[in-house]
Amino acid sequence: MPLETYTLKSTSRLFSRKVWYRPSSTPAKRIAIFLDAEIYLDAMDASSLVRELEAHGEIPPTACLFVSNLNAEARHHDFTCSDPYADFVANDLVRWMKNRTGLDTGNHLIGGVSLSGLQAVYTALAYPHLFSAALCQSGSFWWENEWLRRHLRELFPNPGKFWLSVGTKEKGAGHIHTPELIQEIDQDLGVRNFSEALKQNGSQVRNHLYDGGHDSTHWKNELPDALKYLLVS
Repeated sequence: MPLETYTLKSTSRLFSRKVWYRPSSTPAKRIAIFLDAEIYLDAMDASSLVRELEAHGEIPPTACLFVSNLNAEARHHDFTCSDPYADFVANDLVRWMKNRTGLDTGNHLIGGVSLSGLQAVYTALAYPHLFSAALCQSGSFWWENEWLRRHLRELFPNPGKFWLSVGTKEKGAGHIHTPELIQEIDQDLGVRNFSEALKQNGSQVRNHLYDGGHDSTHWKNELPDALKYLLVS
C-alpha cells in the first residue's frame, strides 16, 4: 500500500512538517505516530514492517503517520522536551489522524529514536489520555543533565507501555552535539536511570539492551518485537 504524502501545519502556526501517511490494511484499530520519519522510512523500512506484522496477525490494523524531522537544527529544537511540539503532535497530528481513520479514542502509540525518542516519551507523559504506548530507541535521556528524569514527577503518570532500548557501546559523556547540546553522561546510563524512574512512576517498561552502538541497523532489528509488545493489548 503506497504512502500518501502531505504537509501539515500546526494551529499555533509554529510548525509545518512533511508527513507520510500509511493507511492500515483493514479499518484501523490503532494509530501510530513516528517522529524522525526519514530514519524510520529510509533506514528502517518501518512501513513495510508494519504491513508484514499486520498480514501475519501479529499486530492489530494500525494506521501510521511518519513525521519529517525537517533538519538537524529543527531536531534540536523540536525534540528536547518541547511543549509546543508536543502540542502539535497531540492536538494537530492526532486530530488529523482521527479524521482519516474514524478512530475517536486514545490508546495511540508514539515513537522516536535518539532525540526524537526523548520527545516521544515526553509527549506520551504529557498526554497520557492519548498515548498508551511509547517507542524509544536509544533515547537521549542525558539531555540537560537528565532533565526529564529529574522532572518526571511533575508530569502526569502514564501507566501504559514503554519500550526503551540502548546499545552496550552507546557512551558519549563529554560529547558536544552541534550546535549546543552537551552530553554530560553516557547514553546507556541515561536510559538505564530513566527506565528505573519510569517504573517507579507506575509505567510498564520493557528494556532492550543490544550489543552495539547508536545505529539504525539495531533499531530495525528490534522493531518487530517492540511493535508487538506495544500494540498488542
